[in-house]
Amino acid sequence: MPRRPVSTTLEAEPRIEGTRGFARQSRRATSRGAASETSRTKTVDKRKEDTGTIDELDRRIIVELQNDARQSDVRIAGLVGTSQASVRRRIARMIDENIIRIMAIPNQWKLGFTIAAAIGIKAEPIRLVQVSEALARMDRVHIVSITTGPFDILIWVSLRSSEDLYDFLTAKLSLISGIVGSETMIVLDLRKRDHKILPDGQSSSMSSEVELASNSIDDIDLDVPGGDAIDERDLRILEELQKDARQTDAALARKLGLSKAIVRRRVRHLLREGVAKVAVIPDPPRVGYPEQVYLGIQARPGSLDEIMTSLAAMTRVHTVCLTAGRYDIVVWATFSSRQELADFIKNDLPTISGIVRSEILTTAREVKRELSIAPLFSKNRL
Repeated sequence: MPRRPVSTTLEAEPRIEGTRGFARQSRRATSRGAASETSRTKTVDKRKEDTGTIDELDRRIIVELQNDARQSDVRIAGLVGTSQASVRRRIARMIDENIIRIMAIPNQWKLGFTIAAAIGIKAEPIRLVQVSEALARMDRVHIVSITTGPFDILIWVSLRSSEDLYDFLTAKLSLISGIVGSETMIVLDLRKRDHKILPDGQSSSMSSEVELASNSIDDIDLDVPGGDAIDERDLRILEELQKDARQTDAALARKLGLSKAIVRRRVRHLLREGVAKVAVIPDPPRVGYPEQVYLGIQARPGSLDEIMTSLAAMTRVHTVCLTAGRYDIVVWATFSSRQELADFIKNDLPTISGIVRSEILTTAREVKRELSIAPLFSKNRL
């Protein structure tokens, strides 16, 4: 008896008749695709958590935060082309791992701290680490860097007056065992200070400063102190924003016992008046810029303004200060490699006329970088 031939035709997926059936089938396909995409995103995010590194998407998120650190996760997701959940997870992970911080950076001069100074310190080699750690414990000291060059340690301080500076140098600094000498350079003009470690590239977001500048007079409310006046409510808001600048106005209102409208108006006023600036602060080595240097410049008379303007226009330069002391100008800059630093010294600096002499202080270890002055906001210190 002849065998019945075996069919090799694959059975087609059952056809679902009607528009409702088609819609159900489409929803199932969309759901499977979305679940697959979510699974892939979670897998990538989990891999990032395991490695403690950043990828190109992380870098794009940081760039958008550099332009507006308080924009929503939804907006960032649209700008970088990923999901809101992925943006939220990635930002949280980078904050938890100290890759970035997002905080309100106060303008110390508008808060009554009239003295900013860089202090170069010579220390006994055997006590270098102990000295740097003792300096880092002081709340008036914001930056502590162990450096190569003419100083072993470079620190930055914010103080209320010349009397406070005298007290700091004689009653505090002199008591730290292991310090053998110091030189103080008082900041006379701060031409540039930013924390945009990553280049902007093709960022689409608008900076918070530009957005605030477009506000009309109708946004100013009588509940907000006029001019540069700062009251206790403002200080409480600033304290919270220094801890977490991305928390919502509603969250701030709940913590402080104020209405959401009052918090919103005061935050906008503080930013618009330049009392504080919300910024993301990346850790340079963790985002690909391991070479941090301070540059001390001695300038030809009459050329200071031109030199500072030229330096401030350079992407890798983040801080430019006019100082009184050993240097006329102090600069902080970051680089992706020793070669990029060498190119800056050989090719970029010589294009600036008026520089008589420069000294490079390379950061061997950054012990502290705390730009908050919240510990100085307590009532007994105001």
